[in-house]
Amino acid sequence: LRFDVNGRVIEYKRILTGTTMNCGGGKTPWNTWISCEEIIPGGQMYQVSPEGLREAAPIAMGRGGARWESFAYDIRDQEHPMFF
Repeated sequence: LRFDVNGRVIEYKRILTGTTMNCGGGKTPWNTWISCEEIIPGGQMYQVSPEGLREAAPIAMGRGGARWESFAYDIRDQEHPMFF
């Protein structure tokens, strides 16, 4: 979504298709977005570029076919980031 200075939507586009029951998600440290499918069986997590610069793809963490609610990370320890 893009907004003007008054908060009105001036542009929008879909950057992820072919998924079902997407619930939450979260921003990654490298400025992409993780979208989570909340469906059993087969739910996955997809990494998408908010700018649409690359094709959306499932991520390894979300390939287990579960009901994924959301995504978060903790990078306080830069040597050992934690992903949830």
